[in-house]
Amino acid sequence: MITLKDINFGYGEQAIFQKFNLSIKEGTFLTVLGPSGSGKTTLLQLLLGMKQYEGQITIQNELLNEEHKREISSMIGFACSDSSQYFTGNTVASELAFILENLCYSTKEIKERIHEIADLFDMEDLLEASLQSLNCSEKQMVAIAAALIHHPKIILLDEAFYGMNAYDVEKVFRILKKLNREQDLTVICVTSNIEYSLYGKEILVLKNGMVFLYGKKEEILQEEKKLKQASLELPFMADLSHKLSYYGLVEKPIYHMNRMVSHLWK
Repeated sequence: MITLKDINFGYGEQAIFQKFNLSIKEGTFLTVLGPSGSGKTTLLQLLLGMKQYEGQITIQNELLNEEHKREISSMIGFACSDSSQYFTGNTVASELAFILENLCYSTKEIKERIHEIADLFDMEDLLEASLQSLNCSEKQMVAIAAALIHHPKIILLDEAFYGMNAYDVEKVFRILKKLNREQDLTVICVTSNIEYSLYGKEILVLKNGMVFLYGKKEEILQEEKKLKQASLELPFMADLSHKLSYYGLVEKPIYHMNRMVSHLWK
C-alpha cells in the first residue's frame, strides 16, 4: 500500500530522516510511537505531500508527485489533534459535506454519505448542531468522521484522540477496527499514548528518525527493554499480562480488561 524509499528530510540543518525506508501493507492497523522529535508527525506530513523531500514515496503503486498528488489525496483521510481549528462549516452536517463537495459528489450522494457516517458514529442528533456548541470530544469525533466520509483507502491520525473522553475513544476505535476488518481500511495512528497501541495490529517505534521497532503488536510488546530505550512504558494491560504470565496465571497475553477478568474468574 505504502512504500518510502531512501527518504531524506530535515528542517534546516536538523536532519529528521536519512535514507529512511518503510513499507506498509494494505489493511494494516498501525500504531506509530516514539519520543518527541523522532519523526512521527513528519512521517504523516510526507505521506500527505505536505513536505518536499529527497527519495521516493509510492502509495498504491502511484508515485507521490505533482502529477498524482490529487488522485492520492482522494485515497486518504486525515485528522489531527487540532482539526477543529480548520473546520469550515457552521454545523456538523455542513462540515461533513465539505470534503464531498470538493470531490464533486452529487447532492443526493452527499446526503446519503452524511447519514451513513452519522449512523456509524451514532451522532444523528448532532447533525444540525453548531460546531461551536460541541465539546472537545465531540469536535474530534466529527473531525474523524469527516476524514472517513469519502471512504478513503487510508486514514492518517495524528494525535487525533487528544481531548476525547474514554467512552468516545473506545467508540471510535471500535469503528476503525470494524472498517479495517470489513473494508481493509489501512489505519496509521500516530500517538504519544502507548495504551492506544492495544487497539491496533502492528506497532512502529521511531527513534532518532529511524525504524527502531516494527512488527506485530504482540511481538513488539514483548520488547520491554527496547521500548524503555525509546522512552516508552508498556501499556498497563500488557504489563499486567506479562506479570501474570510469569506466575503461570495466563498462557498468552490478554490485553483487554474484560477478557482478563473473565479468564481469571474461571
